[in-house]
Amino acid sequence: MLLDNAQELANALRPEPTYEQLEQRFNLTVKDAVKYGLTSIHDAGFDPISLSFFRRYADVCGLRRVDQR
Repeated sequence: MLLDNAQELANALRPEPTYEQLEQRFNLTVKDAVKYGLTSIHDAGFDPISLSFFRRYADVCGLRRVDQR
């Protein structure tokens, strides 16, 4: 596990994930959350790419987004 500045340096070398990769990660996370009875998940490392993914995913699935005005 890398923390703070070391994590930022490592992330700068890694290519941006595709929508399909993000969708796969999301589906695996939801599957595990349901398996263990989790009802909410918080990610302190939330970034603009994740926000874009969740907005698009909600639109594709026909979910109402809280940020809609």
